[in-house]
Amino acid sequence: MTSAARLILSASLLALAVPAAAQAPVAVAPAAAPAQQSAHERLFQLFQDSDEANLKRNPINALFRGDMRYADRLGDFITEEYYAKEKAASEQDLAALHAIRATSSMRPTSSPTTCSNSPPRTRSRATSPSCST
Repeated sequence: MTSAARLILSASLLALAVPAAAQAPVAVAPAAAPAQQSAHERLFQLFQDSDEANLKRNPINALFRGDMRYADRLGDFITEEYYAKEKAASEQDLAALHAIRATSSMRPTSSPTTCSNSPPRTRSRATSPSCST
C-alpha cells in the first residue's frame, strides 16, 4: 500500500470518527411492563430492548447483521466511558431479568437435575453417564 493510499485511508477513518465521538450518550430506559403481560412477553421485550440498545452503542455489530440504521456511526470501543456504559447496560438488564423472575411463577428448582444419556466426552468409555437429582 502506498503512502498516499494510507494517508487517504487514515483521513477517511478520522472523518468518520469525529462525528461518532460527538454523539450524545445513549440512554436506554427499560420498557414499561404492564401487569397484564406474561413473564414470557416481558422477557421477550427485554431481549428486544437490550438488543436494540446494544446496536446503538455498537453500530458495527448492526452492520455485521446488515442493519444500516446506524451505518453513519463508527462507535466507541476503547474508552473508559464506553466500558462504563456497557457495564451499566449489563447491570440494568440483569436487574430487569431479576424483576421478571421475582414476579414470575416460574422459579428455579433448589437442586437442578443433571442427567446425561450421552457417552462421556473422554475417549475412555469405562465410566457410565450419571444421573443425579
